[in-house]
Amino acid sequence: MKAYLETGVYESGFPVSCFYEIDNNVLAHWHIDIEMVYVLKGSIKLGINKDYKILHQGGIAIFSSADIHYYDSTNMTSKIIVLKFKPNLIENLNSWPDKVKFNEPLVDVHELEEIDSALSETLRNIFLTILYEVKNCNSYYQLYVKGKLAELCSLLLRCIPNVSLNKDIVSESLHDIERMQQAIKYLENYYTEDISLDDVARVANLNPSYFSRIFKSYIGINFKEYISRIRVEKAENLLSSTDTPIIDICFQCGFNSVRTFNRTFKRIRGHAPSSIK
Repeated sequence: MKAYLETGVYESGFPVSCFYEIDNNVLAHWHIDIEMVYVLKGSIKLGINKDYKILHQGGIAIFSSADIHYYDSTNMTSKIIVLKFKPNLIENLNSWPDKVKFNEPLVDVHELEEIDSALSETLRNIFLTILYEVKNCNSYYQLYVKGKLAELCSLLLRCIPNVSLNKDIVSESLHDIERMQQAIKYLENYYTEDISLDDVARVANLNPSYFSRIFKSYIGINFKEYISRIRVEKAENLLSSTDTPIIDICFQCGFNSVRTFNRTFKRIRGHAPSSIK
């Protein structure tokens, strides 16, 4: 699970990663790095801050620094390319991402085709080229990839409507984003404890009723489901990587009974935890 403030680690030392994902499911998280997604096949639900959209083959998502975002493949199948890179690689590119915001960072294929009939295919080729270069590390690939990133970002800025950020206009939404980031961080740190919605609302300095509403709008699922999924994912990691007995993992991950653990795990993963051991 990619938790709250994810810090990118790049194996080669070059701050770009690009890879395929199949039927991706990732809980809401954020990071300073820029993340983009191109849908090669099928459909996937992607969320960014308070918005979400089901993108189909040929669609693209653009997650700027600190955007809360998630992936949801429930009842769908997809193959996507995920591209991540440090903002300083394009820091002089029209003040993006610091001072420019895309009006619609989730753009489906028909919307791209309305802008330019060849745009989706052009984006696909750039993503595939970056993927190939990052995977094979041919001579001077770093310089080549930086050029492709500049081409990709400038093309997106040219074709997809965007606005200069105005602090007075966005201050309220930024304030909510920061509060949701605090809530996610708290849940990641204290998921093993008996946490209530009121506890987390207090951390976010919000009324519980209002917190509950905006939590779901930003995170894509309600508070109870989010913490259940954190616990199940943590338990799954322990089940597959340690010899710790199931009953111990159950309580270590914040469940109050083995029965609840088994029922919740099977509902979310589709199989019992014992099938992993």
